[in-house]
Parts: sequence; C-alpha cells; structure tokens
Amino acid sequence: MKIALLTLALLGSTSVAITGDEVARSKDGTLTLSLLPRALVREEVQGCSCDFYVPKRSAGASSSVIAWEFGAEKHVPIQINGATRRLKLISEIAPGKPGPDKELRKGDRDVFTLAGDRTKAVIDCKATATCAENPSESCEATFYQCKVTVDADGKRVAVGVEGACGC
Repeated sequence: MKIALLTLALLGSTSVAITGDEVARSKDGTLTLSLLPRALVREEVQGCSCDFYVPKRSAGASSSVIAWEFGAEKHVPIQINGATRRLKLISEIAPGKPGPDKELRKGDRDVFTLAGDRTKAVIDCKATATCAENPSESCEATFYQCKVTVDADGKRVAVGVEGACGC
C-alpha cells in the first residue's frame, strides 16, 4: 500500500508525463511528439527510405518517429499533438564530409532539416555503421544515432532516436 501511494504521489507530482505513443513532450506539456501510426508507415514507406525510430519498443508496434521514402521527400509525415503534419526535406548536410562523391564514414555527422505546416524538424545524426566500413555489394544503408528536435507552434521537443537510410 505504501508503494502504491508513493507511486501515485510521484506520478501526481510529475508535470510532464509521457503516455501511449508519445516520445517527447515540451516542458510546459503543450507540444507532443508521437510515434507514427503503423499503418501510415507501412503504406507510405516502402523500399529505399530513411527511418528514424525509438529503439526497444514493444514487439509489433511501430517505433518510427519520422520516416520517408526516397522520392517522397516533399510529404514527410510527423505526429504532432496527435495529428499528422507533412514536412518537406529542405536539406541534408554532412559537416566534414570530404566531398560530394565520398561516402560517409563511421563517426561522421549527417544533419537533415525538414520544414512545413508551422513545423521545423532537425535530425542531427552521427553515423554508427556505413558502407565505407563494409564495402561488400550487399551494403546499401547507413545507420545512425540521432537527436530529433522539433519546433512547432512556438514550442520545442527533442528525443534521441536511432535511424537508417538506404535500400
């Protein structure tokens, strides 16, 4: 009984609690970032794509926070306050990359910026595995550790994610 009361007291005193599919909430609790609906990801993100996701979610559940199929960078879905907004990929910058024809290497940064519908998302990544380290013909993806920062409606949320871009 004491544990239950303590737990309730702690939950009651927490001003910003994450619930359901939410992965981040602004400090004042008025802006939430949630997982994309599984059906939306299945329908819109097939084949070669970028997918940034919360690791270690329950089996069978969607864990994508933001994802897009190559060629569909003008209609990238993101869940803000329980509604799907559409963003456009504005830029991808790899600071320190030796040149446009050179591949990313493990440890290199890659920064994706998306904007639209009163929303801006910056995905700041560090490559954790690339084809430069695995030169086999079967290597077709770069894997990342990232921070997604979303500014919307005058508020900001951020969450750490993993991700991959490739085929």
